[in-house]
Amino acid sequence: MAATIGIGTLPSVAALVLLTVIAPARSEAANNIMALPGCQATCGGVDIPYPFGIGANCSRDEGFAIACSNGTTPVLTTKSYEIIKMSVEPSVASVRLPIAYQCYNASGYTNWTYANVAFNDKGVYRISDTRNELVVLGCNTLAYITSRPAANRTATGYPYDVYTGCVSYCTSIESTMDGQCKGVGCCRVDIPPGLTDNSITFYGWTHDYIYQFNPCSFSFLVDRETYNYSRADLNMPDYKNKKMPVWLDWAIRPPNGTDTLTCADAMKNRTSYACKSRNSNCTEAVNGPGYSCHCVDGYEGNPYLDGGCTNINECLNKTKYTCYGHCKDTEGSYECTCFRGNHGNPKEAPCQPNFPRVAQITIDERAREMYDAEIAFPENIEFLEKVGSVAVACLKEDMEERPNMKQVAEHLQLVRREWKQRQGNHGDQVADEISMESPVSLTMNATSAETPGYSPLLK
Repeated sequence: MAATIGIGTLPSVAALVLLTVIAPARSEAANNIMALPGCQATCGGVDIPYPFGIGANCSRDEGFAIACSNGTTPVLTTKSYEIIKMSVEPSVASVRLPIAYQCYNASGYTNWTYANVAFNDKGVYRISDTRNELVVLGCNTLAYITSRPAANRTATGYPYDVYTGCVSYCTSIESTMDGQCKGVGCCRVDIPPGLTDNSITFYGWTHDYIYQFNPCSFSFLVDRETYNYSRADLNMPDYKNKKMPVWLDWAIRPPNGTDTLTCADAMKNRTSYACKSRNSNCTEAVNGPGYSCHCVDGYEGNPYLDGGCTNINECLNKTKYTCYGHCKDTEGSYECTCFRGNHGNPKEAPCQPNFPRVAQITIDERAREMYDAEIAFPENIEFLEKVGSVAVACLKEDMEERPNMKQVAEHLQLVRREWKQRQGNHGDQVADEISMESPVSLTMNATSAETPGYSPLLK
């Protein structure tokens, strides 16, 4: 059945249109509250949200300092790794890191690099173990990363605590397949959590019969959603300048980057506590020690700034915040109610009419198919539908929304008078027939007092 808009709903519709126009500007304004006042908020199109910052007194501390190289490229100040993206929720940053390679010819190895990676000594960053992987490309190639100098090298005999790698083998370029990184020409492996540095080492067997199509072996950390193997990568051009996107997890860490720092500990010192917005909370870091700040449900923005978490207008995003009824934004949440005459949980499914489906058909276009052909003229159909609407009102599931018999009688009397005015004497006869369908009931209740709590008929 087609939806209708009454005159009484027009102001609400107008208000909704106005909110639609205003809301983007409000949302944009809220998102702009990301850097400290007076500090540069972007570099080369990349947002730099606090606790990061460009320039003196614009970051939480030295560990969060960012440089804007040549005014166009954001980089980490300590290692000059290019930044692709920075985010406060989730607490991640994407950077470009170099690849490692080992090249050879018929005589043996010619040149190589271990692509050593190490981040600032303030301990802000960890290489994300959930978003990245180690990839090795080549034939007859073993590559592995090493990290964390061993605390007890004498006992273990190994200089590092972490060794992670894989073997890639192939006899010809035809034996490899694009998009397949399962050990033939390409292999990939997960990395452990907590890495702040790594170095890639190669171990290769003879390459006498493969160096023409695979002159170099390669290995790199990379965003696991980004890299897709191609045969052409076995002879990668410009490999010395090649960089791959890698995700870093960051957090508010203890000063030395190794001690524990829980939310409970951090909140004891409100001055140094990083979660400044009153609509924020604290969660323990998942990769290394420390904690992160987040806007609570119903708010968005920057929890590290006073006033940084602002209310979300859920009514403007029905895709994410479902509402099949009337939506009303509230501070930190929203209300969703069924439209008048319906019931249900509109946050989960469309509301249902308060009267049975068998009664609803009387006000549907299909009801006209049931009318006797002898009276199915336009003026008669209008009259019959008005009478049928009375029956619908009387069948509502909510007893408090049903009219009492006095209201029914008064409504039918009004319909009868209207009919008489239009049809003259012929109308008297038809209207009398309708009103005599239940003479006893109408006579007995027409003068009764209106039952408290009942709504007016067909309101």
